Amino acid sequence: MITTEQIKELRDETGVSVMQCKKALEETGGDKEKALLVLRKKSSDIAAKKGEKYAGLGMYYAASDDEGKSFKANIKAADHACECCRVAMAIDTDGYPVIAWRHIYDTNIRDHALVKLDGKMAPARLSHENWNIA
Repeated sequence: MITTEQIKELRDETGVSVMQCKKALEETGGDKEKALLVLRKKSSDIAAKKGEKYAGLGMYYAASDDEGKSFKANIKAADHACECCRVAMAIDTDGYPVIAWRHIYDTNIRDHALVKLDGKMAPARLSHENWNIA
């Protein structure tokens, strides 16, 4: 049986609706990690229903201002992150985390992108290698 606490924890981590969290947990027998994968897949399913293409995965982060004792709700840093490439993270000179990843652009082009997690910067393209997975 799925508990209210499990649903709340998944909702706090993803920002997804309570019903979607409950369904994902039920589908995975209460396994939170598997439920996270189910919810990520749903982003692509929702886009498909709208006639849109959704490549890759959504990339989220959560912030703490009390040294990790608690975290704020997840924030989406970017859509369309390559699902097989690694994400790099560093702290900028002003103390904000910066992440870099391989982003999936139109026509399945995969090039590097960067965003500073300061709530102001939009993701920026870092490279134009035009790597394409056929």
